[in-house]
Amino acid sequence: MDPSSLQVAVIGGGTMGRDIAATFAHAGAFAHVVEPFAQAREAIAERIGQTFDKLGADAAARARVRVHESLDTVPWPAVDLAIEAIP
Repeated sequence: MDPSSLQVAVIGGGTMGRDIAATFAHAGAFAHVVEPFAQAREAIAERIGQTFDKLGADAAARARVRVHESLDTVPWPAVDLAIEAIP
């Protein structure tokens, strides 16, 4: 499967969830991160950016990550893989 056609939903935007999303996006997939807590959600962009820096990811990889407040806003019909990353 071509990673550019893959859409992944990661439930949980903590350390593990952010790194999973960054890894998929760096490989070419689209990643949807669901984080219901505002404080954690606000920190995702900066922290996932640090992961992208370590991976040497380009701007296109960064653009393939979407952050969602709720499961309701994830485009589920397009999602190929869902990963739970919550404590």
